[in-house]
Amino acid sequence: MDALPVSPKVSVAMCTYNGAAYIAQQLDSIATQTVLPDEIIICDDGSTDQTLTIIEAFRAHFPHPITVHRNPVNLGSIRNFEQAMRMCTGDIILLSDQDDIWYPYRVERSVAVLMSDDQIGYIFSDADLIDGEEAPLHKMLWKSVRFHDVQVNQFSNSARQANMIFSRPFVTGATLAFKAGLLNMILPIPEQVTVKFHHDRWIALILSANAYIGQAIRQPFIQYRVHATQQIGVIGKRNLSEKINRALQDFLNPLDKIAHQIAMLDLIKEHVSDAPHRFELSLAPYQIFLRQRELALNQRSRTQKLACIVQIWRQHLYAQFDRPKMSLTKDLVWAIRSPSSLPITSEM
Repeated sequence: MDALPVSPKVSVAMCTYNGAAYIAQQLDSIATQTVLPDEIIICDDGSTDQTLTIIEAFRAHFPHPITVHRNPVNLGSIRNFEQAMRMCTGDIILLSDQDDIWYPYRVERSVAVLMSDDQIGYIFSDADLIDGEEAPLHKMLWKSVRFHDVQVNQFSNSARQANMIFSRPFVTGATLAFKAGLLNMILPIPEQVTVKFHHDRWIALILSANAYIGQAIRQPFIQYRVHATQQIGVIGKRNLSEKINRALQDFLNPLDKIAHQIAMLDLIKEHVSDAPHRFELSLAPYQIFLRQRELALNQRSRTQKLACIVQIWRQHLYAQFDRPKMSLTKDLVWAIRSPSSLPITSEM
């Protein structure tokens, strides 16, 4: 893509829904940035509280344009963010939740990193976690999503970025900024993506798969609020019991997740420019690995399953991808516990 202009226009894409409890603090933190955004696009998904009233009061004294769009029907967070991003007119887009607090330098430093290299397509940062009353939780966002120092260092290798993002979510939209010129690669977000992906993971994955580098910033750019009513995020809508049940299902039956991942990779390939070359360099090895796991777990007998799993392990394929011990353990448990009568049409 073309290089950013010397003074790029900065847009903030914010989505709201019954956010009256916290949105004033979020907006105030945007208004106190060392570099103000040139526009704020707010898409409200049918709030029934005082959210829009608070926004209108803020708009009266903010020096730059604020566009407020109220959806006639509820779109949900992913489609609402897609809409907000489309409405942005800037060169750089920063995503914003309705309930966080930005540190004063978020806009300035996000722009500086994105302008430092034409190949950097997006950046995301760590965050300090706070509760609903703004009390520090003395925890960091990345640690909460298991994006530790080892993974951060691995992410600096741009060749691994797409694989890492595909494997599990750690890019949080509330800290995400990207070059608006890349929107044509990102949008529209396919309907299939909304089942287990969110917009932030899709953005980072597609850009990395298209050879645009993601920059992980260790310094926290925001205070990320954790509270029981947030729609998505560290807590999200599912309660602890639902999360445990879902994790247990994935663990006891890895085939469903593998099939979904293979289908997702086929979908992603359609959104990679210069395909299949770039796909072959980034995500094709992961897809081959998944197909080998699927074939192994569908073998007729436990002995055949275990033999195929050992073959994959000896080829060091588990070790090439994120969380290899977990994948290997899931496969071994399935091979031992599953029936010995599943049909198979081909061999390893």
